[in-house]
Amino acid sequence: MSLAELCIYGIKGLAAYAHHAAQLGRTSDDVFAFLHKALGQLASPKVDAGSMLNLALEVGKYNVEVMAMLDAAHTSYALLAHRLPSG
Repeated sequence: MSLAELCIYGIKGLAAYAHHAAQLGRTSDDVFAFLHKALGQLASPKVDAGSMLNLALEVGKYNVEVMAMLDAAHTSYALLAHRLPSG
């Protein structure tokens, strides 16, 4: 697997987690800005291995951030759902 493929798979997961968090009311402009930057960098014909490695590490950093955001969204959603009367 190349570094570009690793970045693409990481971005796909990041986008899926970010979408899920957005459905629960949590978004981050930083995450969406990073997604645009990362896709632009992957589309660039002049990307060296060092830049691609840095991008892969940055994708990982943002994945952790989005997973924390999604966890917070689930936690607040679960607390809200627990407080609502049923039936």
